[in-house]
Amino acid sequence: MSAIEPFCFLIVALYVVVRAWPRDERRAVLLRLGLLALAAWIGELSCVRLYGFYRYTLPSEGGPWRLWLDVVPLVVVLTWPVVIHSAWELARSMATRSSQARVVLLCALTVLADASLIEPIAVAVGLWTWSVPGPFSVPPVGVLGWGLFAALAALGLEALERARIEGSTPWRGALLLIGAGLAVHVLLLAVWWGGLRYAPAPSEALALALVGLLSLVALALLARGPRADRAALWRRAPGACFFFCLLAWGVRSPWLWAWAGALALPYLVIAIRASSEPNEPVAQEPLPDEA
Repeated sequence: MSAIEPFCFLIVALYVVVRAWPRDERRAVLLRLGLLALAAWIGELSCVRLYGFYRYTLPSEGGPWRLWLDVVPLVVVLTWPVVIHSAWELARSMATRSSQARVVLLCALTVLADASLIEPIAVAVGLWTWSVPGPFSVPPVGVLGWGLFAALAALGLEALERARIEGSTPWRGALLLIGAGLAVHVLLLAVWWGGLRYAPAPSEALALALVGLLSLVALALLARGPRADRAALWRRAPGACFFFCLLAWGVRSPWLWAWAGALALPYLVIAIRASSEPNEPVAQEPLPDEA
């Protein structure tokens, strides 16, 4: 367990170095990642403090976290930007001829899939715990929170990119991005009190059947949809490998292995298509808003 935190820092550092290496993009990339980290800390801190639905495992309880920002591990705050920024760039590469709304939706769905994989594995190996029931000890609202935050963050990232292309001040995008850490509470409360609070937690078998069905739908769509940019896809590989290593190291549940396999199938199709066919140029202009 003691090696988990250093490995997470290494993955974050690797992403930042690789993504910020091009000199012409460095300032914009670092600005986006910095604002995402601030928004992530605001969102995590407020969720843990206000709701008490989950908490990170303390070192005295066997947790791997040594560096903290109040009740949130520092490396978690730094990991959020990698997850969302890489998902946003992947979404942009797959929505080059569509609208900003499609980018936001694809980014949110990608992060939602990430959360569906990460949360059960992290809970199984003891990185954090939930006090609300759900399949694999993770409530659905916990996974949905990732996707909702990603959708709001993607709106801010799109505004920042538009300002960069147009040469205007980035204040609107910066405010949207930072505000995502607080605005997500409006969506979370609407989802929770709108019915999720009263819905019984699905069994692991039912959840697995649903995820399997959704993965098959995603496979059908991805087989015909735009190809992902290889660079945007492979920049996400270290984080994915890390959690599959955690799965192999600390998880014995066949249900959770099947769950992870079902979630990995769409990514596998994306990777095969991106690697076996030539990429089309990724759009450099901000995508138009839908009327």
